[in-house]
Formats: sequence, C-alpha cells, structure tokens
Amino acid sequence: MANRYFIRRAFAHLIDFILVSIVFAFITVALNSVFDVQFIAPGFYKSTACVPQQIVSAERMQELLPTSAGQVLHQSICRTTNMGLTTHNTVVLRRSGIADNGNTTTTIEYLVDESGKQTVAYSMEPFLVLLAPLIFAGLITMRGKTFGKQALGLVIFDSHLEKPKLLAALKREYLKALFFVLGGLIGIYGMFQNSNENLDQLAADLDSLAASIGGAGFWLIMGVGLAVLLGLFWYTFGSFIRWRGRTYWDKWSNLDVGTNNDLLDLISARDRNG
Repeated sequence: MANRYFIRRAFAHLIDFILVSIVFAFITVALNSVFDVQFIAPGFYKSTACVPQQIVSAERMQELLPTSAGQVLHQSICRTTNMGLTTHNTVVLRRSGIADNGNTTTTIEYLVDESGKQTVAYSMEPFLVLLAPLIFAGLITMRGKTFGKQALGLVIFDSHLEKPKLLAALKREYLKALFFVLGGLIGIYGMFQNSNENLDQLAADLDSLAASIGGAGFWLIMGVGLAVLLGLFWYTFGSFIRWRGRTYWDKWSNLDVGTNNDLLDLISARDRNG
C-alpha cells in the first residue's frame, strides 16, 4: 500500500499506551490494598513537589557525599503522585559546586515511608512494557485492531486479509516493542537487585559509576548510547520509509496495517480476480 499512515499509527499507539497505563494504575492500587510491599503506578502522568527537609544528619551526609572546597550539600524530600492514584516519597541528597572538572552535581535518591525511613517499593513500569504487547496481541487476535487503532480508523490483517492469528500478533507486538522490552527486563533486574541496598551501598555504587565514566569510559558510554539511539531510530522509522508503510515488525510477522477502506478494496480485488 502506498499510504504509510505514520501519524495515525503513532497516535493510535499513544492512545493504546495511555489506556494500558490507566489499567495498570488501577491494578497498582489493588495490589497496594492487598500486599504490605508498596507498588508504584506507571509514571506516564505524574506530579512532584519537593521541599527542603533534613532527613539525614550533617555528619552522615559528609560520610555519604564527602565535600571539598567550593562544594555544598543539600537534602530534600519529594512527594510524587503517579496517574493521580499512587503516591511515594523520595529523599534527595545532593552535592553541588566546583570540582576539578568544573561545576558538578552528585545525587543520591532513595524511597522512604511517611516517617522518612528507607523503604522498598516496586515500580509497575517495567511490568507494563513487558505485558502491554501481550494485551495488544490479544486485542488484535480477537478484534483485528486495538482501541487506539479503532479510534484512528486502522485495522491489522494477515496475507489472507483476515484477523491475525495469536502467534503472528504476539510476534508483531513484541518485535515492535523490542527495545522497550529489553529495557523492561533490565529495569526489573535492577529493581530487585537494588531493592535492599542501604545508603552506604548506594553511595558506593555512585562512586563506582563516577569512576567508570571518567576518561575513556565516558566516551565508550556515549558511543554505545548513541549507537542504541540510532538503532532505535532506524528500527522505528527507517522501515517506514524503506517499505512504504510496512515496518520491520509488520514484515517479519507477515501482517499489514491499513484503513478499513484499504482492507475492503483488497478483499474486492481478491474476489474479482477469483
């Protein structure tokens, strides 16, 4: 098909992501009502208010973030509300000022309960990006479209001009979200890996990170990051240009996306040609 429908497809995906984020936000509320561990709703929409407040003593701050001449320490507590449904508190410890390589800012952040004590909470965002493709694939298999695509007049069909089978739909949706799924897996690993770290471990991790990005390490990280961004850009947009509206995930799952009229025209052409 000549039409790419890039804008329609982008807005359809945005609508779908908003709807799934809302569903996960209500699931988060339900989980918080059942389990003692706190779960944090996806941060698709959030508001944060921070106020200066001493949670950690001055001596402890110096242990965690040693200062040199020209550097000062700040601490504050931030209250964040995600999706208007769940709220969590974060302590922010910050060192800023002049160092050997110019003005620098170093920050330690950790979750606390209402009393200011360090606590454990699990974000639902990694689970959202891992499970959203499964939800979309189910909708595509049953309806031939997600709610976002329905709102924008789009439909997904296979080479027989029928609704996709579940396996093809799963393949398409997980290939489409490939970079985000990988990020979600890394996020879950990091979340559980760091959930029990105390302040001393957080400070040690920060020092290790600062040491690793010094000198050649910084340019290596920048190079890898740039390569990932370029890969994501080409994976998302390059195939649109190359195959006139068929993305990599469309082609590899042998599916197409078009309007309802496109599908009707293809069905009519098939019937005329026998």
